[in-house]
Amino acid sequence: MKFLISFLMGMSVLAGNLSTIVGASGGGGSCGPSFSGYTAITYDGNIGYIKGMNAKCNADYSGSHACTYDEIIKLGSSYPYSETVWIVDGSYSTMGGSGGGQGAQFVKGGGGAYDTTSYFNAPMCAGWGSSNSSYYGPRISTNGSIGLYGCNQFAKIPCCKN
Repeated sequence: MKFLISFLMGMSVLAGNLSTIVGASGGGGSCGPSFSGYTAITYDGNIGYIKGMNAKCNADYSGSHACTYDEIIKLGSSYPYSETVWIVDGSYSTMGGSGGGQGAQFVKGGGGAYDTTSYFNAPMCAGWGSSNSSYYGPRISTNGSIGLYGCNQFAKIPCCKN
């Protein structure tokens, strides 16, 4: 009997702590990213680097930043795929090359089905600071596909909050 009373008291404390964490309304804390919207206008690859991408989102949606690929995936069905957008992501990197990324190879880190090893000269628009048509940057299209496009092309930026 002592065990049962002790167990029930422990569950009561756990339930109290859980309601504090989640919030009295049941929704309180953030469990991941939320989609704020797309930037009002489109941009070429000369966006002002990652800092500029984040600033453009924050200007349109206070407190937001440019969504990463991982955030878009975590959003699942709540991400609308209604605009073609430039992708920012920590799991993507440029390898090789010199001179600001010229000749770099675009690869997806950590494995996965999407293999871009055949795309060369793709330095993510020189760190999102170039609109040079011979540079490439990754984008997600409205059908959810990922591709590399010339940095002289225009796309919106998806904006998220954490």
